[in-house]
Amino acid sequence: MDNAAFEKSPANWLAGIVFEQPFRIDALIGQAVSAFKARGLEVAGVTQTYSDTPGCSGSQLRLQSIDGAMDMPIMEPRGHFSKGCRLDYRAMADATAWIENTLDDEADLIVLNRFGRAESEGNGLRTILQRCAEEERPTLIAVRKDYVAAWNEFHGGLGDVLPANLDAIVDWYLRLPRQPNDEFAGRQNPSLL
Repeated sequence: MDNAAFEKSPANWLAGIVFEQPFRIDALIGQAVSAFKARGLEVAGVTQTYSDTPGCSGSQLRLQSIDGAMDMPIMEPRGHFSKGCRLDYRAMADATAWIENTLDDEADLIVLNRFGRAESEGNGLRTILQRCAEEERPTLIAVRKDYVAAWNEFHGGLGDVLPANLDAIVDWYLRLPRQPNDEFAGRQNPSLL
């Protein structure tokens, strides 16, 4: 699909922001969250953060809720002599349950940290993505380039693939189907956010 057709077509409720390492996708997601919140939108969900943790070489991945109510490590501590870290599926299941139980029905936008290995295998945040699609809730998630095929298979044409830039994210949101009373209806200029 050419860019002109894409820009005019309505957006899908799910959008995957495609990135390659070492792009700082978490910083971009933070910018998007800040931009939407600055315009008065209610944003819910989780972002990925890092902290140095003993027992795991390098940085420790954490999920942090946008409202700051939850901050949870999601990597399995494997000891000082390990050569890497591994996703803690139990912690991820706990985080997913927490998100499902606290997801704000009034949120204008849901942000989830990643569609990655766990989601491509049918785990992780996949159930939340399915719920958001069924409820037609605008949902953004980062998708590393390695997982684009799995992302496309998951959404089956009901999701969009976005480049990793703020204008594309804002444009996607502005193209979503709207209710007649939606204050953002009809806006075409991404710079409004």
